Amino acid sequence: MATITMEQIDEITIIPTSKVAKISSKDNEGAFIEGRTVSLTSFQMCRNLVTQELFEEVMGYNPGSSNWSSTSQENQRLFPVNNVSWYEAIVFCNKLSTIMGFRPCYKISDTTDTVTWGEIPTTDNVLWNSVVWDTDADGFRLPTEAEWEFTARGGDSDASTWKFPYAGSVSIDEVGWYKDNGNSNIHQVGLKKSTVSGVNDMSGNVYEWCWDWFARITPGEYINPIGPATGTNRVRRGGSWLNYARSCTVTYRNCDSPETVYGNIGFRLARSSV
Repeated sequence: MATITMEQIDEITIIPTSKVAKISSKDNEGAFIEGRTVSLTSFQMCRNLVTQELFEEVMGYNPGSSNWSSTSQENQRLFPVNNVSWYEAIVFCNKLSTIMGFRPCYKISDTTDTVTWGEIPTTDNVLWNSVVWDTDADGFRLPTEAEWEFTARGGDSDASTWKFPYAGSVSIDEVGWYKDNGNSNIHQVGLKKSTVSGVNDMSGNVYEWCWDWFARITPGEYINPIGPATGTNRVRRGGSWLNYARSCTVTYRNCDSPETVYGNIGFRLARSSV
């Protein structure tokens, strides 16, 4: 296995104003609807989606699409990994955490050892759905839906970019690959304009798995919300090369069952500031 460095993972620290952000949105969509106040502490978000290269180095295989003629000038090793389920994503997080010397975040049957968990399910699995997130761990994990949207909006609720429809712009073509410009393919990470915080591909390219079970967003006051304890589908955000621009906005919510594998779904890493 090749040596993996933190530079390759390329984290960016997202520091909400005064390290606690209290935000209310009037968009009536997304994680910050009117009447909902969310407090977030600082966290790390990776600049790029997990690439096929990094995924293969950690997992020993590459489920991602490759050799697509319309992207032949791009480095396909730096395509975002796709065709990856939510279950695969949490295994990847724990494996990478162990490799890098961090404490893994996820436990099934009270162990973080992914070998003990058994084979990654290809159908809905009650045991795997009982996975627990150790919020005190410093390892790699999936972002929460609120963290994902906060980052995609630019990380400053007082800035004009907070109200941009897409991650870093009013123009989807400037920041993302979607149905009208993606030539029906995924694309190498980081080729479009980033958000003001320096994070790439948060609108389009591939959908991104989040930690949360999908549920209706409700008004109220929340501190570091992580979604409900149980559910049927996990949140995915950001839209993809397969979708129209509407699905690539920073407020558009979607979901799938955790065993789902599609060519337009990948993921991005986060890490808590512990």
